[in-house]
Amino acid sequence: MRNTILSGIICLLTTINPLAINTLHAQFEKIGQVVLSKGNLSLYEWNEFVMYCEAVSIRTKIPVPVLIGIAIHESAYFSSDLAKSASNVFGITALRDWNNRPIYRKGHPLRNTLTGKFENKSTPFRFYENRGESVYDFAAFISHQRYAKAWKCQEDIECWLEELKAAGYAQDPNWAREITSMLKRYDALNSTISRPSLGK
Repeated sequence: MRNTILSGIICLLTTINPLAINTLHAQFEKIGQVVLSKGNLSLYEWNEFVMYCEAVSIRTKIPVPVLIGIAIHESAYFSSDLAKSASNVFGITALRDWNNRPIYRKGHPLRNTLTGKFENKSTPFRFYENRGESVYDFAAFISHQRYAKAWKCQEDIECWLEELKAAGYAQDPNWAREITSMLKRYDALNSTISRPSLGK
């Protein structure tokens, strides 16, 4: 179902106004070059990912730079094991509201508060068939009431990131600033891209 929705939106986007796609890709050209230089995505895969983000943005009004910025940050430029093995580019766990299977489990050391020793723990993460599913599910994930303030930010990207962080999406106190800084560095902070016309 998710893939059907995404495919339909992307088809509509490319058919009605291909110039919108060109504008979108031009906006993210610099950051795209950095992503490609890391060698984790092909040019086709990067362009496809940007189109997924635009499709979800049209459907939800989440600014595209928010989607791209968080994905790049959370997946370490698409190099993380989670991004490669589970197509999970937003680092979303399977601890809440996840009834789908399979689940990708990632081991990591945690300190036992009683013994003080580190023990290897396994955290369940959401598994996706492709990155498009990951983008779509991210939008669904942050539709939870706890992130309500972020949705009031409209086109203010820095506001989105700060509110998501404040609501507990990330524990790192510098999370929002780091993503904002990255988007600024690669001229990708502007959210006022041309939208496809749905006229006659």
